[in-house]
Amino acid sequence: MKRFRLLLLFVFSLTVASGQGLYQVGDTIEDFELIDRATGEPVRLYELEGNVIFLEWFAHWCPFCQAAAGEIGPGVVDYYTDRGGNVDGIPVKHVALNLQGNEEAATQAFVNFYGLGLVLNDFNRAVAGRFQNGGQPIFAIINGVTNSASHEPWELMYSQLGYGMLNFPIATFRGVIDGVRMESGEPEPEPEPEPEPEPVEIETPAVAFPPRAQTVRVGQAAEFVVAVTGGGVMTYQWEHDGVAIPNAVMPYLKLANVSAGDAGEYRVTATNAAGTVTSAAARLTLDATAEGRLVNLSSLSYSGAGADQLVPGFVAEGAVRLLVRAAGPALVEFGVEGRLANPFLQLAEGSMILSDNDDWSSTVGAEIATAANAVGAFALPEGSQDSALIYDYDGGPRSAPVRGSGGGTGISLVEVYQVPTAGRPGHLVNLATRGLVRSNETLVAGFVIGGTGARTVLIRGVGPELGAFGVPGVLADPQLNVASGGTVMIGNDDWASGPTNMTAVASAGAAAGAFVLAPGSADAAMAITLAPGQYTVQISGKDGASGVVLAEIYDVTDR
Repeated sequence: MKRFRLLLLFVFSLTVASGQGLYQVGDTIEDFELIDRATGEPVRLYELEGNVIFLEWFAHWCPFCQAAAGEIGPGVVDYYTDRGGNVDGIPVKHVALNLQGNEEAATQAFVNFYGLGLVLNDFNRAVAGRFQNGGQPIFAIINGVTNSASHEPWELMYSQLGYGMLNFPIATFRGVIDGVRMESGEPEPEPEPEPEPEPVEIETPAVAFPPRAQTVRVGQAAEFVVAVTGGGVMTYQWEHDGVAIPNAVMPYLKLANVSAGDAGEYRVTATNAAGTVTSAAARLTLDATAEGRLVNLSSLSYSGAGADQLVPGFVAEGAVRLLVRAAGPALVEFGVEGRLANPFLQLAEGSMILSDNDDWSSTVGAEIATAANAVGAFALPEGSQDSALIYDYDGGPRSAPVRGSGGGTGISLVEVYQVPTAGRPGHLVNLATRGLVRSNETLVAGFVIGGTGARTVLIRGVGPELGAFGVPGVLADPQLNVASGGTVMIGNDDWASGPTNMTAVASAGAAAGAFVLAPGSADAAMAITLAPGQYTVQISGKDGASGVVLAEIYDVTDR
């Protein structure tokens, strides 16, 4: 506790008289002193003499701070470390300055994720306020070399507010840093400018997927998601009943442990260089009787031999009756090409086969047709070689491997429906499908949330981590999208690409009992709260790559 109290202290040795203006490029920066987050000890600017000093102010929740930290680490810090300094051999010292107080855990997650070195606390902006008025991130580059031939000691060489509007920021930062020269030595030629990328076409933003109304119980989570087209750097601002929500600047709004004060209408305004759009309002309703559950899980993918075999799995809690189907021939009605001509469906617990079916209507076809009608599943053609079975069980993990009867391969749709049955009130909580994503193709997993209450689900597309389990030919870099009504609403590339997502995924995974994803791996994942409805998870390989992937959907609402 003593250390954390120290971290919250702020010491500023420069007395700033009222009326002092902002520093301008060319001004001499006066010495200041701030507290080192890691040690609780004071650090003075002038102690960094002998370096080109790169100052970067941040707040952990700021999307442009996240973007900047992700690029400045490799583009500036690592770049000059690897080269032993700038073009004249002058060392470069990067200092991160934290503007956000009282949110230590989130700030530390930011610091850890981006590998920040020296981090100072500037909670009341006493130092930041001399460089820029409000906002973040803020950048400043200062010459700390007292015998420089190019600049005065402690001269401010560069100052900038914001990151999203900068063109080629890393090249700009390097140009300033490399401009600092020592007294002796012939100046080296200016570095070659980095090639300019093709201009990005920017259109007026439009809402492609609006936030949806949600109903939850007090203490549960709620979330609103928006998808906006238009291109360029897009900024967001969420409102609650017409009032802007501080720090709500992402394309989603997560509310944890909702209370009565959170009820009401939510909308978001998105802005890029071409214009602004505001979404329709979505209402958050609190209802103590709200209940939701997964009622249908499915996966559509290629099923081959060996590791390429399509192997869906599922978990239920409590006693349930399930309808499990593997459709191949029936997919002709949906225009699916390369169908598995004669799917053979098995039901297994570990290595033990519990049940199987080849042609669905050859055994209990009438019972299967009745169950399909009850849950709203499309009808299988009478006498077709699609497979299906009814299964009663009391929970636990099961798998439903699918192969072609006679060794055939092709696309198959595997579906698991909960059939309402007296005395079997349990519910599905997990679907996991291992399948082969072929080049430029997609594995599709679907799920339906029934009832009235929103559910929080963990969705993962695992490729690299499968290698640790001995799976050959894994998908090296899965790309994951979640869609509703044919429109992609949100996506993820690398699960640890930001501290907020990394923390949420790790927490949900621990609650669900899922195996741990390695920090920094290229596996994809997200945790999201969704209203009742139908959703699809689309997993593909980056740049059209192929490989084996595991798609997982966990209900973690009350865990």
